Amino acid sequence: MHAVLYSQPMSWSTVTSAVIPAIGLVVAVIAAIYARSSAKQAGRSVVQARRSADAAEQSVSEAKRAADAAERSAGAATITAEADRAQEHRARQPRLRVVVDQLAAHDGPSVIYRVHNDGPANLESVVVNQPVPSEADGRIHHEVAPIGGSWSSEAEIGPIGMGAHARFTLSLGHAPNLPAFAVRIDCRAGVEDWSEVIHLDEPREPRPNQVWLPTRR
Repeated sequence: MHAVLYSQPMSWSTVTSAVIPAIGLVVAVIAAIYARSSAKQAGRSVVQARRSADAAEQSVSEAKRAADAAERSAGAATITAEADRAQEHRARQPRLRVVVDQLAAHDGPSVIYRVHNDGPANLESVVVNQPVPSEADGRIHHEVAPIGGSWSSEAEIGPIGMGAHARFTLSLGHAPNLPAFAVRIDCRAGVEDWSEVIHLDEPREPRPNQVWLPTRR
């Protein structure tokens, strides 16, 4: 006599109770894999962003160095141009000569000087400034004047054409001994101007029984 076994069909609740946890496990694994992949991608993005930031910083540094180099070059060019202009300006400076028109008497109170313009251009304005008082002169001021003009601290005697001359008068006073005189002459041609300090020759004749030695410069 044989026994017959019958299998009992599984209920839906039993199936779902077994399948749902498996699905959840699969989903969790997939989520973990995706999260890991996302993390790697994020890490690569961070590294790329850092590299981009470093490249941008390097570009900024290179641009700054280039700007500094350009500024230095511009500054050097400006200095060179200014030096060239200054040299050209000096090359055009008038050649002035100042000589005594006629020596004053040994005790004469004034003397006339001639200012010669030896070029290289006509001068529209020529101003002779009074000598600066020296220690030997104390507080005495030796004023100047254009011929026929009034005494002042400066005398306009221009214009003076190239190869021509103009005259001015220098006040000497009555002191028996005079200092060595030097005057500053300011001149202008067009928009350019120059200044030059010129030492003057002895203005007076020697006193009687006095040996006249040239003024030492």
